[in-house]
Amino acid sequence: KTAKILMLSVVKHVRRKKIGTNLLNRLLNKLKEENISYVELEVSKNNLEAISFYQKHGFKIKEILHGFYQNGEDAYLMNKNI
Repeated sequence: KTAKILMLSVVKHVRRKKIGTNLLNRLLNKLKEENISYVELEVSKNNLEAISFYQKHGFKIKEILHGFYQNGEDAYLMNKNI
């Protein structure tokens, strides 16, 4: 089974306080309980902070999605086995 993360966001003024990590870990644990074994998401190639966050949590870049966003910006498809 596969799950897709559509949005995970933390307001700038409270970032770097483990809120995103806690949200992601709770989500991944819940998905495991539901027998989900694979998670994927898209992230803008320009969002270096988010890319770093997901890589820190074991996500890998699977491919580049050219022109993914309405403004023509590219995205990375990232995934993780859980």
